[in-house]
Amino acid sequence: MGIFKWYKLRNDRNLIQKEIDQLIFKQDKLNTELGRLINDKEYIKQLAQEKFHMVKKGEKVFRVVNKNSE
Repeated sequence: MGIFKWYKLRNDRNLIQKEIDQLIFKQDKLNTELGRLINDKEYIKQLAQEKFHMVKKGEKVFRVVNKNSE
């Protein structure tokens, strides 16, 4: 019974360690993103244009309409 319990605990520990490693990686990515959002004005402009469809003053916006979807 002892070897079975040891094997299960070792397996559980390995799974938990993998999860910790993934969370550390995710935290590093989020910290990098936060740093860019705080310090990089060009990155903020790029996000505004891509995610929120904002345009700069003087830019023209063209909207493509698919006739099949109407």
